[in-house]
Amino acid sequence: MSLSRAFLLSLLFLFFLQSATGLNCKCTQSSAKTPCQDGICQVPTETAACLMLDHPLSGRHYACSTSKLKEGACMDKVTKSGATVKICGCDSSDYCNYKLWPNQHNDFDEDVDQMDSVVRDSASESFPGTNFRRHATDTSAAIALQRLPQWVIFLFALFTVIFL
Repeated sequence: MSLSRAFLLSLLFLFFLQSATGLNCKCTQSSAKTPCQDGICQVPTETAACLMLDHPLSGRHYACSTSKLKEGACMDKVTKSGATVKICGCDSSDYCNYKLWPNQHNDFDEDVDQMDSVVRDSASESFPGTNFRRHATDTSAAIALQRLPQWVIFLFALFTVIFL
């Protein structure tokens, strides 16, 4: 087997594994449908989106949604408390919500109780049934990690060695 053919097969294999795992998003919010673990949530690519919620008081928050949103689409929603929250979605690549709308506010721990209720209200008004909860873990380090799990990288390397 030629080197170029093995390389193409390896890339195809890697693409298949990545698409089979779904869309990874940065998250600071969790829900029953899309739990946030270590700052990452995962949703099926065909029917979901990564979200960024920009609240005027508590800053930016990130979550997964099981509702499809057009790439880069944003909408303003008014919460029950009267705050206007900008909600944007994307589905173009892993962590697109953080890539397109990076965090501008670093202090998420101010007035956590108020922030929880406001973010939960704004998210549930936009996407019924999500019931977001605050996730207390600082996730900036998790986003810096490689997108693919270690076992996928190992399989890719093994597959490449076998076919070279």
